[in-house]
Amino acid sequence: MPHAPVLIPEVGQGREREARATVDAMRLLGERVVALKPDRLLLISPHTARRRGAFGVWTDSRIRGDLSRFGTLEVRIDLPNDQELGTMLNARDVPTWKIAGEALDHGASVPMYFLTRAGWDGLTTLVSLNYPGEGMLLELGEAIAQCVKDLPGKTVVIASGDMSHALIEGAPAGYHPRGAQFDRRFVDLVKARDYHALCGIEEELLQVAAEDVVDSTIIACAAAGWRNTGAEFLSYEGPFGVGYSVGILFDSSTHE
Repeated sequence: MPHAPVLIPEVGQGREREARATVDAMRLLGERVVALKPDRLLLISPHTARRRGAFGVWTDSRIRGDLSRFGTLEVRIDLPNDQELGTMLNARDVPTWKIAGEALDHGASVPMYFLTRAGWDGLTTLVSLNYPGEGMLLELGEAIAQCVKDLPGKTVVIASGDMSHALIEGAPAGYHPRGAQFDRRFVDLVKARDYHALCGIEEELLQVAAEDVVDSTIIACAAAGWRNTGAEFLSYEGPFGVGYSVGILFDSSTHE
């Protein structure tokens, strides 16, 4: 799921209609998640606080935040933190650190907006990334999978991320002609369900595209054991110079 605040009507004030395909897909995905009646949800955000060499795990009793810094006081997120899953992740061999007292970032709050509007109010875990290029993404995904196996019920994993931030003049990262090339590559690989190939996108292309979607997506794919049954690509567009894609990477309800 992408995480641009402008996608939220209370922030966009009408501009979100220029990204109608994305907004519609986010609403649909929220409804699909809630229809699964999962027992817990884990969200990976590239904008949650980072530390070098380790992944962050939110440890406060509640996951709370708002979008006041984006001009609205109408949007508030308040969900119970799944401290059991968080404690299990912190006990794994993958290096982690405990996040407490931090403001909820838009990488988490925007997807959570659409999920909560669809009715999600259950146990939620928020995980942050390490620094770019430090690796351990597959190990974190595998750790999530192992922890979930030891817990009852169903878990949904959400990868938050935006694609190239350099699609047009005036985009957040300025314009780069290879920004659109990255978006095409990412979309093609996800549509083809060739998730392993995401690990092979060259570093230069990642940097000029100024993306923040690949790492969280790789973790989610690894958490699902690279399975891809039930995958469904819902939308792609970039009306404001940033690429937004929405989709389902794996749906266990279709997997025997």
